[in-house]
Parts: sequence; C-alpha cells; structure tokens
Amino acid sequence: MSLYEEVVSKGKFTTRDINFDIGKSVIRPESFTTINRIASFMKEPPDILFRIDGIRAVMDPLISIRSYLKIGLRQYEMH
Repeated sequence: MSLYEEVVSKGKFTTRDINFDIGKSVIRPESFTTINRIASFMKEPPDILFRIDGIRAVMDPLISIRSYLKIGLRQYEMH
C-alpha cells in the first residue's frame, strides 16, 4: 500500500523507521530513506494536512528517564 493510500484509507501513517543515536538527538543515517519518502509524499497532495508526533517506543535501559527527557527537549527545540 502506498503512503497516499494508507493516509486516505486509515487517516494516518505510522512508521518506526526513524531512529536516533542512543543518548543523542541525532537522526541515524538509515532513517533518511523513510524521511525522504515521507517528505516527497508531503509535497504532493495539497488537500491533506499533516501533524507529526513522536514517541520513543523503545528505551535503552542504560539511559535514565531524565536523560530521555533532556533528549526529547533537544529534539523539540530543533524544530
């Protein structure tokens, strides 16, 4: 199913293919394939509005909750 078909049929698109370096707010290089695919899609349909949400689905047990909050804040401030 294409991104357009998924958005039209489900009303949303979800991916888990955008990842960050552990303990940092740096996007991992392998994530850019997905990011570029989404960016291309967002340029096409002028009748669709977008909202981007993020959640850290898998937490590294070596990093404290406080560290994750700091990382999330840095990611938010970058936008």
